[in-house]
Amino acid sequence: MTERFSQGFLDRIIAATDVGSVIGRFTALKRRGNKLVGLCPFHKEKTPSFTVDPDRGLYYCFGCHAGGSIFNFLMEKEGLTFYQSVELLARESGIELPKLKSGGKSKDDTYEAADYGARFFQKALKADIGGEARDYLKSRGISGKTWEVFGLGWAPADRNHLVTSVEKARKETESFLEIGLLAKSDRGKLYAKINDALVFPISTSSGRIVGFAHRRIREDPNYTGPKYINSADNDIYHKSSILYGLAQARAAIRREKKTVLVEGYFDVIALADKGIDNAVATCGTALTSEQANLLARFAPTVIVIFDGDEAGLRATLRSLEILLEAGLNVSIVRLPEGEDPDSFVLAEGSSALTDIIEIAPDWFDWLYDFGWGESEGSGVTAAVSVVDRIAIPLGSISDSMKRNLYVRELSKRLSIDEKSVLDHLRRSYQKQRSRFSESSDIPTHEELPARAKLELSLVAAVLHSNSGDNGENPLTLYPGLWEKAVGGYTPAEILSEIADERARGYLSATICEGKSENIKFHCEMLRYKLSRMNIQEKIESIQNRLREIGNGENKEEEATLLGELNSLVRKLNDLGKTTIK
Repeated sequence: MTERFSQGFLDRIIAATDVGSVIGRFTALKRRGNKLVGLCPFHKEKTPSFTVDPDRGLYYCFGCHAGGSIFNFLMEKEGLTFYQSVELLARESGIELPKLKSGGKSKDDTYEAADYGARFFQKALKADIGGEARDYLKSRGISGKTWEVFGLGWAPADRNHLVTSVEKARKETESFLEIGLLAKSDRGKLYAKINDALVFPISTSSGRIVGFAHRRIREDPNYTGPKYINSADNDIYHKSSILYGLAQARAAIRREKKTVLVEGYFDVIALADKGIDNAVATCGTALTSEQANLLARFAPTVIVIFDGDEAGLRATLRSLEILLEAGLNVSIVRLPEGEDPDSFVLAEGSSALTDIIEIAPDWFDWLYDFGWGESEGSGVTAAVSVVDRIAIPLGSISDSMKRNLYVRELSKRLSIDEKSVLDHLRRSYQKQRSRFSESSDIPTHEELPARAKLELSLVAAVLHSNSGDNGENPLTLYPGLWEKAVGGYTPAEILSEIADERARGYLSATICEGKSENIKFHCEMLRYKLSRMNIQEKIESIQNRLREIGNGENKEEEATLLGELNSLVRKLNDLGKTTIK
């Protein structure tokens, strides 16, 4: 559920935003009448099918059917939440955000709790109580300047420290509970959830703190838990869509036109300390498509440097499909067994790692060599094994030209004709994933049912009419959208509520088509069609039931159904008389 912004406020944001310029960061747009057109940034195409309505802040692609508001666009391309997309545009436009309440609790309060917690931990690290933690960071080769840049902190061993600080500052504790900084005992007593640990604030790409990770710095033979513990997902933190260190690395990533992807928090910090400041890491999870899409926004190339153990190898292989699917150029660095980027750069120096990064092989070359090395057979058996290894990542590339060039190169290396290689790749992909795409770069979308189209068309008509229609809710598939449409929600807010891409795209396209000349009549006709469809479905259901009953086996039920059927037929006839005049 998105926060409820007023229609006037979102209209102000859209009016103050150069929508074409924002979307133009991702694809070149040309004006065509009062619309902007260009190549779709969501799929590969040669003929422009992507349309932007800058006045309404909407977009729609007639090729892949992606559509929505400017806020949806930023949510898709930047990995932001609805709130964050509004916040970003408001900040760029110099408009102050109103303080919103959702479910009795303000999300702004949660952000403030996160900021407060980060400042508390940072002060503790600099104070006498953080002396041991500072010594630990020094032993890991991390300078004071670097841990300040990343906002590292120390959570005191005493679980009452943060509680006392929060209460003394007269802060509401609900948001601290929400973000996982505080917790309650069975008896209802507040205590700090993080204690006696080094703290790593986690922020969005824009630098707003949304969560925390922490780790103990003393060896404890009795402790068997994970090395790092992360905040649970909450209103403002979704670990699958955030990359650690991106706020600090974004400028360097754009400068270098490539990102170094590592596994750990300390890997990012250690590399930055040694001058490799374009590194980011996942937040304690396997790489997700959301994170890969976020990487693609900042630079076209990713250098994967995961740990040199077996787990790191598996993570590297898993990441390939996701990164290539996001359209990224991927190179691989494999460190010696037992090394990770942190330990390697500490032992060998930054220049050694920089040299390796500069000559990092393309994923295809690395995987080809790796496949031969891992193959237990030789000759034909090994060649087949190599092709099988390459099938999954190769099938993830949406750019048909790039994919075909790799197939040609594979054919050349194996001295096998392209058609044979391609046929085996497809069979292998189908066997491993059961979803090999023949050649289309455009995602396929199941057609929306007729009822869905009618209901969404009515929602669009009501939004165009601005009439605040107070009639009975005629929607059965999207009843919640009706309440919002007649309740003054903006198109941008409603589109941001729709999770189904097909429905969101259809509604966006319908809104972009513009207002009917006789909007009142248009709304009445759509209502008529929906009402007629409802009655016809009921008639069909009764007729099916009558056929199931047979010839007079249940006369009482049959009589009741016949009565209902006659009533519905009359209602259908009356509907036509009263609606179409």
